[in-house]
Amino acid sequence: MTDPGPVEAGAAEPPARDSVDLPVVRGPGSIEDAAERRSAEQWLGLFASVIAPTTLMTALLYYFGYVATYAKFAYFGVDVDALGYASSDYVLRSAAALFVPIMVLLLIGIIGFLGHRLIRSQIDRRRGTRPLTIAGALTVVAGSALFIRGVVGVVDPAFGLTEFPTATPLCLALGAIGVGYGAWALQFKRGVHRSASLNRPEKVVAAMVAGIVVFALFWVTNTVAAAYGRGEAQRIATDLSTRPGVILDTTERLYIPVGSASEQRLPDEVDQQFHYRYGGFRLLTVTSDGWLLMSQRWTQQNGYVLVVPRDAKVRVRVVHS
Repeated sequence: MTDPGPVEAGAAEPPARDSVDLPVVRGPGSIEDAAERRSAEQWLGLFASVIAPTTLMTALLYYFGYVATYAKFAYFGVDVDALGYASSDYVLRSAAALFVPIMVLLLIGIIGFLGHRLIRSQIDRRRGTRPLTIAGALTVVAGSALFIRGVVGVVDPAFGLTEFPTATPLCLALGAIGVGYGAWALQFKRGVHRSASLNRPEKVVAAMVAGIVVFALFWVTNTVAAAYGRGEAQRIATDLSTRPGVILDTTERLYIPVGSASEQRLPDEVDQQFHYRYGGFRLLTVTSDGWLLMSQRWTQQNGYVLVVPRDAKVRVRVVHS
C-alpha cells in the first residue's frame, strides 16, 4: 500500500466521522437534579408550613385542655374520662389555660429577638468585642448554674417541692439558653474576626439546645395547665353560691348522705311518675351523658358529686339562687 503522503496546503480535509449520541449523565449538580430538589423542598415546605403546624397545634391544645380539665375534676374526686367529653371540648377548654403561657412566651421571644439583633449589629461592626466576651463568660457561668439546678430537680423531684412548681423546667430552659448563647458570644474575641453565622457543629449543638428548651417549655405549660385546672376547682369550692342551684325530681329514692341535701316526698297523684324531690344541689357541669351535681355543703374532706344520667326517670330544674 502506497503512502498518500502529506496533505498539501489548501487541500480538502477528510470528511468528519458520523457523530455518536452519548448518553447524558445527570450529575448531582445538573439542572434536572436541581429542579427535582426544588420540587421536593417545595412539598416539604408546604407540609411544614401548613399540615404539620395545624396538626401539632391541635394535638397540643387537646393535651393541655385535657390536663387542665383532669386537674379540675380530680379536685372533686371525679375521673374526667367518665364524663364523655369529646376532643373538641378539650381543645376549647385549653384556651383559658394557655392564654398566660402564650403571652409570656411571645413577650420573651420579642425581647430575645431585639436583644439578639442588637448584639449581631455590634458584631457586624466589629465593635465592643471585649464587653461581649465578658458578658458571654458571665452568661455561661449563670447558665451552667441554672442548668445544674434543673438537673438536680429532675434527679430528685423532692428537691423543688418547696419552690415554685415550674422552677425545675425553667432552670433547664434558661440554663441551656445561657450556656449555648454565652458560648457563641465567647467566640468573638478582640482581634479575631469570624462570621456570626453558625457552622455545622454549632448548628448541631444549637439543635440540641433547642430540643432541651422545647421539652422544658412543654413541662412548664403542662404544670401551668394543671395549676389552672386546680385553681378553677378551688374557686368553685370556695364559693358554691356562684354555681346555679338544681332541684331534682326522681322516681326512686336516692339515699343520699344525711344533711347533704333536702329530701321531700311528693304526693301520690294520677299520672305522677316522680315521687321524690331533692334540693340543695349546685350544678358542677353538664355533659352529653348527664349532669354533675354537688351539695351546697360540699367540702373536700366530706363531700361527693352526684352523677345524674339523662333519662326519663329524672327531672332536673336549674334555678339561679
